[in-house]
Amino acid sequence: MKKRILYSMIFVDMILLAMAGGEIYARVKHGALLGAKSREMSYRRADMKLNHSFIPGGKGRSVMREWNVSYDINSGGLRDREYPVEKGEGVYRILFIGDSFTEGYGVEAEKCFVKLLESKLNGESRSPRTFEVINCGIASNSPLLEYLFLKDKGLGMDPDMVILAYDPGDLYDDHDYGKTVTVDGAGVPLSCPPEKRVRAFSDNPIEKFLVRHSRYYLYLEEDINKFLFKIRGIGFKKYVLDNITGKSHDLYKDDRRLDIDKFVAFRPEKADLIPGLWQKNREHIALMARELRKKGIPFVIVTYPYALEISADEWKEGRAEYGFKRTVYPRPSVLGLLNDFSAENGIMRIDTYPSFAEATEGRPSFAGSEDKSLYYDFDGHFTEKGHDVAAASIYEGIRAMLTKE
Repeated sequence: MKKRILYSMIFVDMILLAMAGGEIYARVKHGALLGAKSREMSYRRADMKLNHSFIPGGKGRSVMREWNVSYDINSGGLRDREYPVEKGEGVYRILFIGDSFTEGYGVEAEKCFVKLLESKLNGESRSPRTFEVINCGIASNSPLLEYLFLKDKGLGMDPDMVILAYDPGDLYDDHDYGKTVTVDGAGVPLSCPPEKRVRAFSDNPIEKFLVRHSRYYLYLEEDINKFLFKIRGIGFKKYVLDNITGKSHDLYKDDRRLDIDKFVAFRPEKADLIPGLWQKNREHIALMARELRKKGIPFVIVTYPYALEISADEWKEGRAEYGFKRTVYPRPSVLGLLNDFSAENGIMRIDTYPSFAEATEGRPSFAGSEDKSLYYDFDGHFTEKGHDVAAASIYEGIRAMLTKE
């Protein structure tokens, strides 16, 4: 009996020692990234209707290798200041809907192109009206979730205009979210719960404690997810053979599985998949257009370029992670489909690509120069300068539209 207790104590001690070692390793090797994931739980949450959303009143910081910025979520669950429910007299209210670029991922809220646009409209347009440009961007949103947001919250904010920032990554996101969407008898989306339980946003107090305080816990979950990701992509047999022979796991070159390719729009070998993927985007954008048309609210679609469309010197480090070469890539074909759709449905379009191209034209190599880069070199989102370019371009387009009213 005493031996059994002794062995049990030794076994427990070994487990605790292994966990302590794992915690030290995770904090030293991956502390910054895992810490960022832990911090997000103070202002992001899973959402059974909208898939994911901000926590109303949530506060925290986004700390990555290229930035350290604050997040202050308003009572409406948006990364913006508080706005009155009732518009004041002479107020023209614009809702700007989009994903992480619109959210302002990597910059302070006031440096995001949405808020810069608001400042320009109020300071440069010389309009007697007061403009409110409300940032409704949330990372990883796409037309499906943006339609649900518009129906659930957006229309209740009494907008005078709605601007949608369309991102080529929406092809992947709508495909992925389509796995859990619920629809009515006519096929119209009603909700989109998360595909799996999101541990970082769990209500379980033990998991909340582990996510907040244990980097090893997050590391194990991340490692398991990466392993399953590779198995789904290339199969267990190839995974084992690659490890034995020392070959890298090529998850992007030949595989046709859409659920592993966020950048499908930029891969020539998958060009024939784009029209089919676009149909989902098209359906959801059409639903937004229909709702806005009923209420006589102008609808505008904005597009912006990814770094690899602009310069070989932009997003230099990050693109290698996704198998892209250091060259300038052609604009994705889905933009042509979007342009045709917009023209057919009377939806106004603003394309910021010319402004970004002009901002880099004739410029000497600026690799590693933070003050000149429009995109973060590893992450790929806009730097403050990129947001400046986007805001100026969108402002010119919106100003032209407003003067025609």
